[in-house]
Amino acid sequence: MQATPSTYKMMLAAGWEEKCNMKLICCGEQLPKDLAEKILSKCARLFNMYGPTETTIYSSGKEILKEDLVITIGTPIDNTKILILDDHQHVMDGSEIGEICIAGEGLARGYLGKTSLTDEKFITIQQQNEIVRVYRTGDLGKILENGEIQCFGRIDHQIKIRGYRIETGEIEYMLLQEENITEALVTSWKGPSGDLRIAAYVVLNQPISDNEIPMESGKWRQSLRSSLPFYMIPNDFIFIDEFPLLDNGKINRNALPVPNINILKAVKDTIPRNPLEIMIAKVWA
Repeated sequence: MQATPSTYKMMLAAGWEEKCNMKLICCGEQLPKDLAEKILSKCARLFNMYGPTETTIYSSGKEILKEDLVITIGTPIDNTKILILDDHQHVMDGSEIGEICIAGEGLARGYLGKTSLTDEKFITIQQQNEIVRVYRTGDLGKILENGEIQCFGRIDHQIKIRGYRIETGEIEYMLLQEENITEALVTSWKGPSGDLRIAAYVVLNQPISDNEIPMESGKWRQSLRSSLPFYMIPNDFIFIDEFPLLDNGKINRNALPVPNINILKAVKDTIPRNPLEIMIAKVWA
């Protein structure tokens, strides 16, 4: 059976309890670790596959095991090569994050009747004195020490704040390492004063009270500081029960609630005590 992570999540929510003697394939979206663990308990074997239509669907994949610490998209299939390119279309070192590009016999000729789009997405690069034709997937990723590729999501979801380019997939990955976070999505939004801010939408495994929110979000920020640069730490955390979905099962980013920063909420609705606190309360109200 083959489905997207969102579809498997809906099946579990609908009451899928019995274990099936089936091999399951997951594709189309990033597979969160906690969801992979739940699916593994319901099937015989689970495979995470990756590849766009332009490269004849599957280009890489791997079997997911319970002991996997990181959920990757595996290694390239036969007659396929995956390269990580920078903004100047140069091949990057394995430890660096760049655009996932695919070469090999599975590449399509191009888009019928769309020459400009074909020229944009199918390019030729030089690698080790060889001219290679590749497809630019538009996904961010890096090659790990074991040769597997870790995918961080779409380049379209990159944000730029105060001159820093931020890969939101990196922040989402680190948030998912936190014990009580089961799903995370990071984006940017314009705050009340017009400043661009990083917002992290999170779904929790166990709900927390309003009084616990400042302490919990502070703990996450502290944890993120040990693995991410300061400019990638979310300014705001938004707690939601579940992500809104499109008809194809992917997250509907346009339907996410607008962050509502309320300084009074964090201090248990304390009334401003002086002119300075009144001014701050008006700014953040």
